[in-house]
Amino acid sequence: MKKKDEKFLKDYCIKKTDFNATRHSFEELEEIRNDYKKFKKELELAAEFIIKRLYAIDRDKLHSVRYRIKDEEHLIEKIIRKKIEKPEARKITKENYRNEISDLIGIRVLHLYKNDWLYIHDFIRDTWGFKERPTAWLKQGDEGIDYKEKGCEIDYKPNNYQSIHYVISTKPSAKEHLVEIQTRTIFEEGWCEIDHNIRYPNKSKNLVLEKFLNIFNNFAESANDMGFFVKELDEYLRGKDAQINDLKEEVKRLNITEQEKKDLEKKISNLEEKESLFLTSLNNRSQKLFTPNNKSILSFNNFSSKNTSNYFWDADKYKHKANLNSLNQERICNQCGEVYRHDISSVNLDNGKCDECQDKNNYLTGSPFSRE
Repeated sequence: MKKKDEKFLKDYCIKKTDFNATRHSFEELEEIRNDYKKFKKELELAAEFIIKRLYAIDRDKLHSVRYRIKDEEHLIEKIIRKKIEKPEARKITKENYRNEISDLIGIRVLHLYKNDWLYIHDFIRDTWGFKERPTAWLKQGDEGIDYKEKGCEIDYKPNNYQSIHYVISTKPSAKEHLVEIQTRTIFEEGWCEIDHNIRYPNKSKNLVLEKFLNIFNNFAESANDMGFFVKELDEYLRGKDAQINDLKEEVKRLNITEQEKKDLEKKISNLEEKESLFLTSLNNRSQKLFTPNNKSILSFNNFSSKNTSNYFWDADKYKHKANLNSLNQERICNQCGEVYRHDISSVNLDNGKCDECQDKNNYLTGSPFSRE
């Protein structure tokens, strides 16, 4: 075996015995490499063609699209690993590698909110169809979207990787090309990029790194939940503001006494005051997200804009703890005199009271977030 071939196996953490068991030779692999170098330009044109089609998706549902053409070394590595993982699989040669390796063109479609995927999925299905059944890589316990109903096969990876994978075929010119499309949220993408950057070069299995990458994964999932919640909250508040404005206009048109108009306007004013209390309480609760040694973290899966009083905080869904002392300032409650922490990174709605005193005040004023 040549020194450069030994270096290749070492760089990609492939054992010589495993390589020899594949019955590949580096001479055969070099033939594939040389053929692929000539073929790559065609793939660039095909990728650009698909990108243009994907940008026809409603921009409210699509954040961004990017692509990569697999480089030669990663192609050779994948050919070797496929045979190591599945010894019974067909041997990949210069004649068949274009049909055997489905991700020579890799396209990544990113979206802001988890449920935006539904629109992207339908677009891919209606535009190209599926060369094989899509795979939804999920985290254990992931809920909310019925991926099976949309025709996806469900699978799980030990590192909690989350993404939906498609294999399509396209024929922008005389030849047909296989393409892998991956879709995920921008938060899942951020975690994936860092996880890949840390693990991939040395195939790291360090337990300390795995632990903190798993915590990071939990934060990415929480960010998905928070993004969806904020979107729902925005829609709820916009709808409520529109209702209040409609009521004000309706009051002006009513054929009633001035006193009756004032009574109705007072009721509307009370609704607006409750909104202010709602937002203050919401901010106080969100501060607990960053309190050291506090296990609770927001879970927004069951938020209903139609009934905010039934919204709850799930303290058991996530088990990791955040140690973000730098984001918290110690203050003294001006009501009970106890020390409490104020999150300086949050919107500054702090009124000088600890959470318990604020909750008591919310209860007395009828805030939907008061404790029972």
